Amino acid sequence: MVVLVGLAATYHVDGEQGDDGRDGLSPRSARRTLGKVNATTFAPGDKIVLKSGRFWTGQVWPEGSGEESGPIMIDAYGEREKRE
Repeated sequence: MVVLVGLAATYHVDGEQGDDGRDGLSPRSARRTLGKVNATTFAPGDKIVLKSGRFWTGQVWPEGSGEESGPIMIDAYGEREKRE
């Protein structure tokens, strides 16, 4: 299977200002909880990005399957501030 990069999506999650009723496809429409991430089936090449500087509770257990040429990736976005 060939992954078409244009079809891959980036899903934003912001534990403070997000809303699980949103699509998560931009920082302004970020989702809020890891539960919403876990309830989503991701496709090869999709990316899940968590807002830096937020506290997270629970596990990230995304549904779906990546592949060698298009893994499902998890990363951070925003200012990389350290919280104490």
